[in-house]
Amino acid sequence: MLHARALGIDRGSVGILNSLLFFSGILGVLTKALAERFGSKRVLMAGWTMRNLLVLPIVLVPVVMARWGTGAAAVLLFVTAGLFCMTRALAGIAWSSWQHEIIPPGQLGRFFAAEMTMQRLLAVAFGIFCFAHSGQNGHRFRDQSGQFVGA
Repeated sequence: MLHARALGIDRGSVGILNSLLFFSGILGVLTKALAERFGSKRVLMAGWTMRNLLVLPIVLVPVVMARWGTGAAAVLLFVTAGLFCMTRALAGIAWSSWQHEIIPPGQLGRFFAAEMTMQRLLAVAFGIFCFAHSGQNGHRFRDQSGQFVGA
């Protein structure tokens, strides 16, 4: 989103770009049928490979902007981000299905509890690290309106 704002794209369009990630999750409904037909691992690997290949054109945004202007760069950014979000949604659901295939049913609860605990501990540790190291660099944790992020 910061990349879009740096290109000079208006806030409304940046909001739409930001919403692509969330609304593309609806495509997960299609993934379940694909995973059952072709296998979760195959759908996952195809989705992640496509996702990574489809995001490659984003490196051309500066070239497109220099040659054809901000409008063309914004279109490239929107198309690339949209394709990324769609393939991410498809592969993400396949990942969840595949986890249910490879983790024994009796251990699923323990696995997901451990995964969630680790995520939370890492988030708290990172937050404490940022807070402790923001002493003289507190301005890095302010948003554009001058308010502290998270305050």
